[in-house]
Amino acid sequence: MANCKNCIDGVAGEQPLKIGSLKANPFGLHDMGGGVDQWAEDCWHKNYQGAPSDGSPWIADGDCSLRVIRSGSWRNDMRSARPANRDRYDVAVRYPTHGFRVALSR
Repeated sequence: MANCKNCIDGVAGEQPLKIGSLKANPFGLHDMGGGVDQWAEDCWHKNYQGAPSDGSPWIADGDCSLRVIRSGSWRNDMRSARPANRDRYDVAVRYPTHGFRVALSR
């Protein structure tokens, strides 16, 4: 389940949904696709050659005026509303479909 344009019957993709409005995925996680494009700390690199292998942010040797955004938003279609979707965006520009993913661990 993803909050994206034409992904859900009856939802027009005109605004983000309330958190938890869609059923959880098989791992019990809600809202993993769509919603907002997720800003990442990583500076933009065309590919993953030379990326850190420990999961740390990739902030060296890239174009840090552009940052990685992931996952698509409520304005994108289903091709973009997945965690593997990756794009770049200017750090000086704000847009209503961009945000952060916040997680709580217990």
